Amino acid sequence: MSSGHGADGRPASRGRRLWALFVSALVIAGCLSLFASGLPDGLERALADLGVESRDAAADEAPAASKAPVARVTALAPDYVWPGLADVPAQSVAGIAGVLVTFGVAWAAGRVLAQKGAGRP
Repeated sequence: MSSGHGADGRPASRGRRLWALFVSALVIAGCLSLFASGLPDGLERALADLGVESRDAAADEAPAASKAPVARVTALAPDYVWPGLADVPAQSVAGIAGVLVTFGVAWAAGRVLAQKGAGRP
């Protein structure tokens, strides 16, 4: 059986493959996010190595939503933690929410582009 084929040997439909991708992304975001490192990411580490960090320790410990007025409005899950939940489920909820938003935006963009393309000869 080759890639892109169902269990019966027939080619898998595009919709079935997209659903499988969607479910896989949800599982990865919900489960594997629990194993994410608490250490700084590459950009944060490079800035620290170069001495570029200008925030003080108190600002680093404050939630991201309190750091800037815009963040209070736009940050749904500051620092990948869902407000009001304990750390462990909050990481999973933030990951799943990110997948849902990303797929939602991609789906909406696809619908708009498909409608625009349908009117062309």
